[in-house]
Amino acid sequence: MSQSTRSRWRRAVKWLTVAIAAGALAFGLVYAWVGAEVAAGFPAKMMCSCLFVERRDLDGCRAEVALQGFGWVVLSPDWKRRAVEARALRLRRARAEYRDGAGCVLR
Repeated sequence: MSQSTRSRWRRAVKWLTVAIAAGALAFGLVYAWVGAEVAAGFPAKMMCSCLFVERRDLDGCRAEVALQGFGWVVLSPDWKRRAVEARALRLRRARAEYRDGAGCVLR
């Protein structure tokens, strides 16, 4: 194999490595974006049901959400509207609202 052929192969391998890394990064970003929506929605609905369906206290509901592994999601209850807003990784938001006869629903 000549020197120029080796050089071409090395360049090809480098570009292939860069392309694979870029693809993995793009996949990771899409996964984080979609995953953050789920990570915000689940604890929002869980907290809403705990507060407005089960009528438990705020500290108990926060503890239950934290036990499920969502202690890192920021939850903000809105007592007037009977709703809970959640923010996951500051990327995505979700809102769960209590509706008479239907319980808590995500918006």
